[in-house]
Amino acid sequence: MKSRLHLLALLICLPLAQCDKARDIANKAKSAAGDKLAEAAGDSTSNEKETPVDPALQALVDQSPEGILFRKDLPFPTNLEVRVRTLTALKKVRVFGQSALGAVGSQISGNHHTTLFIERVRGNARLTLEHETFTPTTGIEGMPPPKDAAAQPSPPPTSEPSPILSDAPRSTPIVFRFQGKGWKPDRSSDFKAATVAKALAPNFDSYLIDKAGAPRPLWFSPRRYKIGESLTLEGESLAILFDPGSTGKVTLTLEALEAVSGHPCARFKITGDYQSKGLIQHDGQKHDQDVSITGGKVWLSLIHPVVLREEIDTIQTIVSGGGGTSARLQGVFSLAITREWKSTTP
Repeated sequence: MKSRLHLLALLICLPLAQCDKARDIANKAKSAAGDKLAEAAGDSTSNEKETPVDPALQALVDQSPEGILFRKDLPFPTNLEVRVRTLTALKKVRVFGQSALGAVGSQISGNHHTTLFIERVRGNARLTLEHETFTPTTGIEGMPPPKDAAAQPSPPPTSEPSPILSDAPRSTPIVFRFQGKGWKPDRSSDFKAATVAKALAPNFDSYLIDKAGAPRPLWFSPRRYKIGESLTLEGESLAILFDPGSTGKVTLTLEALEAVSGHPCARFKITGDYQSKGLIQHDGQKHDQDVSITGGKVWLSLIHPVVLREEIDTIQTIVSGGGGTSARLQGVFSLAITREWKSTTP
């Protein structure tokens, strides 16, 4: 459960670069009410919840009048596909950073979209970043005006701001193979792919777990849970939702049984606070998080130890660094994450 902010370095450098793109962003600034960010996160994949459950998967659910059992006894598929769609909506997030261009402090609101596709075939895993954009919903406060601003006529504002970060429709796939006791990346002629693969390799196990490409190491106790029941996660039990080693305390309340892309799940209300360190991002960089969950819901599979959907509103402090760039972000983040999970095991 992470906010994936590949654009950290970009947010640091924008106020310092004074480039044509930054000038264009400033001119295309769009005022937007703060609650629209949360709406964007909630609406992006809302139709997923309305999909009917797959009958073959429903047949694996263990439910009785005494409640529901979260199964972890079924073999986890050796072949599967997971498409992870993430929308992180930032509202008045303060950015403090240091780069080769100097120190910077600014404030930004916007929407960060990513789509990551994972294919697993036995001991092989292929990762493809299919899409990534960041679109500001307001201007970047604290950005210095270009030196020639007086000579530049300001174009009329547009109704929709342009994305300021946009990867190619499909990045070069990164392939990992399980050898001996760990994952090792294939050699790649693409420099960026090879660099990211090298950075991901030491933590690829936890990366796969977060994306539902591997089962979570800790799951619910072997008893039945009823609608309306609450449970507290703290200490080691936080690993049901977060990276091992996380600290804090969160409360889950079982609200309903629903399907996510046809997969039977339990929907929980979630509140609380937690802290995690060394979280791995899809570009191989790491960051630390201090998160206060002000409200939200999570959808957990009833047949395998995986988290398939999250819709949460948070106040976060994120610290990241590496490659000569460091950043500290503080503000409101609304997250909508859906993991479209499909077994392809014959």
